[in-house]
Amino acid sequence: MKIWAKNITFLSLILLVSACGNQKNQASTGAINNFKLAIVDSIQVDIFANYLSLVDVQDGTGNILALRNGPPTAYILDPKGKVIRKFERPGDDPRGVGNSIHSGEFYEDGVALMGQMRLKTYDMEFKVRKSLKPHYSPTGMFFSGYNHLIEFGNENKQLFAFFGGPQVNTSPLKKEFYEQYNIADIVDPNLVISNESLTTELSNAELFKPIGEFTQDSKYLSGRAFYFITPVFDVKDNDLIYAFKDDTTLYKRQLPSGEMFEQYKIPFDKFINFNGYAMGPAGIAEQDKPSDRSGRILKVFSVDGFDIVNYHSGMKMSEMQKFDKTSPDIRQILAKEDYQKYLILKDGQRMNTRLRIPEKIASLIISDDQGYIWAQKDLSDIDEEPEFITFYKLKVVTD
Repeated sequence: MKIWAKNITFLSLILLVSACGNQKNQASTGAINNFKLAIVDSIQVDIFANYLSLVDVQDGTGNILALRNGPPTAYILDPKGKVIRKFERPGDDPRGVGNSIHSGEFYEDGVALMGQMRLKTYDMEFKVRKSLKPHYSPTGMFFSGYNHLIEFGNENKQLFAFFGGPQVNTSPLKKEFYEQYNIADIVDPNLVISNESLTTELSNAELFKPIGEFTQDSKYLSGRAFYFITPVFDVKDNDLIYAFKDDTTLYKRQLPSGEMFEQYKIPFDKFINFNGYAMGPAGIAEQDKPSDRSGRILKVFSVDGFDIVNYHSGMKMSEMQKFDKTSPDIRQILAKEDYQKYLILKDGQRMNTRLRIPEKIASLIISDDQGYIWAQKDLSDIDEEPEFITFYKLKVVTD
C-alpha cells in the first residue's frame, strides 16, 4: 500500500509539472482563443431612407461616404453622422454614374463613384474630374451598396475595382472561363491626362488591368462548373486580402503587382463546401436537385494585424429535414439556425472561442484604417420604422 501511494504521489507531481509547463508555454507564445469583436461606439444618421450603404471612412477626417438608391444618391457625413454634402443625379445625367451607384470611395482629395460598368472621379464638391468605362462586357452579377471600390497606393493613388465579374469573353459553362478568370481590376485614373467632356467615357485595356487568377490548387480549376463565383475582399497597406464566397482558402496579394505572398486554409468550426456542378448542360439540370445549404463567406477584413472572416457554416440536407419546407417563414427559420459567425485569425490560427456575431448586429460592412469594423444595426425585432439609421463600430478586444 505504501508503494502504491508513493506511485500515485509521483504521478501527480509529473502531471502538475506538465500542466505548469503548458501554462508557461502559452504565456511565452501568447494566449490563444482570447479575443472577440465588441461594439465600442455607434453613430446615428438622420436620413430618411429604407437602407443606407456605408462604403468608406476617410483617413484623417473620419468623414463617411454613404450611398442609397431611388434616386441614386451619395452622402458625405461627418464622424457623428451629420450630412456635409449630398450628390444626387438622375440616371441619364452625364455627371452621374447611371441609375444606381454601386460603390464609392474617397479617392485622392475627392471621391470616386462606380455605377453599372461606369466609373467617375470627382472633387469634394462632386464636380466631375475623370469619366471611365471598362472595355469589356459584363460577365457576372451586379452588386449595389458594397465597398467594391478601394483606394490604395502611396504617391500614385489607384483603385481596386470589382465590377461584378471577370474580364472573360466566354461562359462559365466552359473551362476557358476558369482558366482566364481574374478577381477584379486595377484602375489608375491618373493615366488619363487630358480633360475630356462629361459625356466622353474613356475605355481601354490600359486603364483596367485584370488581377488575381485562380491558383493551381483552386477547386475552380477542377473541371466543375461554378456559376456565381463571388470574391470578398479588403485592402490594407497595399495588400489585398480575399476569399471566394463558397471556398475555404484565404489569399493575400501585393498591389498593384498582384504577387501572391500568403494563402492558407481557413480553420472553420464547420463549413459545408460546395463542389460545383457538372460542366455543360448537365450542370444546369443539377441546380434543380435538392442539395445541402452550402457555407458562405460574407466578408473578410484585415484589422490590427488580424484576419477576420464573417460567414455562415451552412447545413446538411439531413439537418434541414426537421424543418417544414412549406412554411412561409422557412427562409427566416433556416437563417436563424444557420446564424452568422466570425473568426479572428492570427498566422492562420483561430484566436476566438465566441463565434456568433454580437447581438444588435445585422451585418458587418467595412473596416477602416483605425482598426474599426463598421456594422449595420439589426432591425428584425423592431415593428416601427426607426427615427435614425444606426451604425456600430466594433474592435478586436481581449475576451
